[in-house]
Amino acid sequence: MLHKSNYLIPLLCLFTIISHKLVAQFPYQNPGFDFSFIENYGTANQYLLGMPSTKEGVELIPVGTDLYDGNDVNTIYYGRTPSNSSNKPVIVFVHGYASSASVWYNGRDNAYADVYRDGYRSAFVSMTPNRHMWTNGNMLSNMLDQIKSYYGVSKVVIVAWSKGAVDTDAAIVHFGAKSKVSQVFTVGGAHFGTSLAELANADLLALLNIIFMQDNDATKCLERGYMNYFRSITDNNPNNTVGVTTLGGWGNGPLARLSIPQGLLYLAEGSKSTGGNDGVIAYQNAKRPNSTSLFSGLEPDKFLGITFYDGPDETYLDHFEVTRGGLFWPYFKSILEGSNQRRSVARTKKSYNPNAIVRSKMQVTTSVAGQQEFLVEKGAGNITILANTLSSSTNLQIRRVGATDALSKVIKAVPMNKTTKGDNKGFYTLGKLTPGKYTIASKEGTPVIILPENGVEVVLNTGLTDEKLVHTNDAPFTLSASVVQPNGDLVGEKVKVSATLQRMMDLQLKDAEKVEIPISFEKKGNSYVARITEKLASGIYHIQVKASGKSFSKTLITSIAVTDKNKTELNNTLFSDADLNVFPNPTKGAFTVKLQGQAKSSQVTIYNRLGVVVKSFAVKANQTSLALDADALGLPKGMYFIKLGNSKLTKRLVVD
Repeated sequence: MLHKSNYLIPLLCLFTIISHKLVAQFPYQNPGFDFSFIENYGTANQYLLGMPSTKEGVELIPVGTDLYDGNDVNTIYYGRTPSNSSNKPVIVFVHGYASSASVWYNGRDNAYADVYRDGYRSAFVSMTPNRHMWTNGNMLSNMLDQIKSYYGVSKVVIVAWSKGAVDTDAAIVHFGAKSKVSQVFTVGGAHFGTSLAELANADLLALLNIIFMQDNDATKCLERGYMNYFRSITDNNPNNTVGVTTLGGWGNGPLARLSIPQGLLYLAEGSKSTGGNDGVIAYQNAKRPNSTSLFSGLEPDKFLGITFYDGPDETYLDHFEVTRGGLFWPYFKSILEGSNQRRSVARTKKSYNPNAIVRSKMQVTTSVAGQQEFLVEKGAGNITILANTLSSSTNLQIRRVGATDALSKVIKAVPMNKTTKGDNKGFYTLGKLTPGKYTIASKEGTPVIILPENGVEVVLNTGLTDEKLVHTNDAPFTLSASVVQPNGDLVGEKVKVSATLQRMMDLQLKDAEKVEIPISFEKKGNSYVARITEKLASGIYHIQVKASGKSFSKTLITSIAVTDKNKTELNNTLFSDADLNVFPNPTKGAFTVKLQGQAKSSQVTIYNRLGVVVKSFAVKANQTSLALDADALGLPKGMYFIKLGNSKLTKRLVVD
């Protein structure tokens, strides 16, 4: 295994001055994302890797995983330059949530070994493992300048994993990197988020923060509602010009190997019967609008009138297998070299929203007076429960209400085998249970998740469409729920459906005051319909649905985005192809602000590092430059920020 401490060699002493992050306090704006500051980590540290490890096989514990701040944030690792590589593109690898660059170059079957063997130069970036796409997108765009300079190229190719695909989108579309990237490949990309993020952030399931994710901005931005919002301000942006090819997995993966329990995703949404998932990302959510999908993943087909799902072996992968070089690189290489078989490629339509309809088989219960109750319906199959705040003893027992014989009255809960990280703590296997009501003794208020293998499923139509990814508040919206059996037929017994709507955060990912709005459903035909007519404050809302009958109880949690703007106004917030540069930089006096593509008159504003306006200058439409002098402006030595109008374009200036 390749160890950083043994093989990393500093490239230039210039970069040793960057030992801690800089937080730049200035009005940095992004479409729909107006922070008073954005984290700016400055120039990235740069290191040269040793020769790649060529060991083959599977890592029991995925490399590059760090649930905390990370120990190498804002760092670029350069691979060795193979022979005859000058005419081939440079491949930049971008990691995902709770991870780092080493996921690509450490361990067995690492991607570094594959690209080096095939004559490609490479770079591996470590960004933040726990921040949103705005901080990482800005950081990545800046890193690309350093990588281009190091290799002497004008553009690079990006391979991005999981949340890294979203960070890449942010860099290209919102942070000026479109001119730096020729092509993007994503593996297990979180293009439409994951239901696990909502489960981790839900008040009802706060215990999951210990098992899956932390309470951080990376978790928040991966909620499906926020990702729909991100897509709404990204996909139609004029800067969205770089071609993207996606590869998603549907293999789920063995629970004991994944550091994130994919059983929750499987039963919350994205099971094989509804399109498959890789254990973290539903296959449909790994597709990106108006992009190429490599292979087809699980797609519906019919035989004798029965719908079934089948998929190619190439995408029978879990969320960590998709990072193994031997499993994805041959296909990306064939595309780069123009030898890809077109039969394996499909185009995702320009308007696309896999989060419009969501589904769930799980049941969430809360302890009352020290007793937990749950229902098991006919055909539920094997039952797993998550109760990680209860006793982890093998003596934890579940009782069937009304049972008369001793053998069926008490069910022993068997703890799942733990990984070395203890990832499955609190998961218990119950096997197949006789239909009926069961109880668990537990502490007051303790939530428990019941995960049946099959059985009844609640399906929610959010009222959004492929063309309308967010609720724009200029018209009421309608929720429609149905409860179905495994064969697709409606449940025959009387059903009660209720829900709550709760604003969790604003569109800047700041926590919002949590006020629950009850939602009433009325039965209309085969569905249960609720119409929300009141005007909602902009932000991300959780929808928590409970559907119950005599023999079953189901819980569904999802999220939607609401904006104060109507659809036309939302589209008008997108920025043009304007560009901004400052040179020389650093300067001892005179400097020039270079402008490009500024279609309307605007202004150039200079801020000091505290975010205070120092000077402001009017610029005309299509003006190409502005000549200034630090001495004449009375600017003392230090760092400044130059911003163009209300756009996202901001450049740093150092006066020596």
